[in-house]
Amino acid sequence: MSWIKRHRFQCYKCEKFVDEGVYIKHHDGEVFVCIRCFLSDALHETIRDILLSGKEEDIRDVVRVLKGVNELIEDNPLVQGIRHVIDLWFNKYPSPIFMSNIIGDWPYKINPQRIVDYLVHEQIFSISQESLVPGEILKKLIKLYVTNKSIFTDIAKAVTGLATVRFLVDPNNPKLRSIFAVLQALRSCLDEAIPYYKVKGYRCKLCGMEFATRYDIMQHIQSHGLMDDVAEISDDLFQEYVEEIKGEVIGYLCRELLFIEKASTYGVHRTTKYLRKLITHGAVLATESDHAVVEMNGNRYIVVDASWMRIRERMRNLERQIIRQR
Repeated sequence: MSWIKRHRFQCYKCEKFVDEGVYIKHHDGEVFVCIRCFLSDALHETIRDILLSGKEEDIRDVVRVLKGVNELIEDNPLVQGIRHVIDLWFNKYPSPIFMSNIIGDWPYKINPQRIVDYLVHEQIFSISQESLVPGEILKKLIKLYVTNKSIFTDIAKAVTGLATVRFLVDPNNPKLRSIFAVLQALRSCLDEAIPYYKVKGYRCKLCGMEFATRYDIMQHIQSHGLMDDVAEISDDLFQEYVEEIKGEVIGYLCRELLFIEKASTYGVHRTTKYLRKLITHGAVLATESDHAVVEMNGNRYIVVDASWMRIRERMRNLERQIIRQR
């Protein structure tokens, strides 16, 4: 999709004057929407549709992506209030937490009622007798993870991410740049992504023997008398002597340069910190991969979780449907 670039058009939603956006069909007719508002809406609608009506595997994809969203913006002061309410609830669960408990000791500038309204609107919570109780989406997630000890981390991060996406949709709120940089980097990657497979073992190309670990195959190669120190074997030599036994696709290789370029485009000023969240903190990394970054043909590739790619593809399909309504 090519974005429309015109000089200083006013966004229908946030009313800011921008030079990049799209025309979409609206009940007021065809309207111009800035790219950040457009992406916010597309992400929000994609996620909510899956959480409310998707299959279990689709919901798990969303939970993974929302955890990544949470990692990207966890230190942003605008999101602190959202996480504060969610953490309070999970720390008390299964006991109830009352609105008076939230409002009475509120440490942030943003109005707590506004935060609760977001959480209720997203069906994360509902209010019963002045206390917060699970809403439709939170009930589904708790049921899905009922036997998983990570409920207090996985689900808490997921609903924080969902509330943050809802926060982005509100045209009166500031946009969180890193999220848009990641979304657009992944969009560019969709058409060039290289599947990354889970390694189930290793096969010696010289004799055909198979081994479970890299260490074992390295020791075996040494037994062929080809080298004295397998610890210093280069990647090229390893590939010459060893064949990886591949399992299922667990991620996709996306050029690191795409993430850097989009960070610049969307105003992410602290690129090193941004990349650290992507790679070291694992915001987009394939959870089952032993590698975060792979070097190949002179390029560095980030091993992106397949869940991110599937959700971004669904989001792109929605974007195309909206644009085709012009």
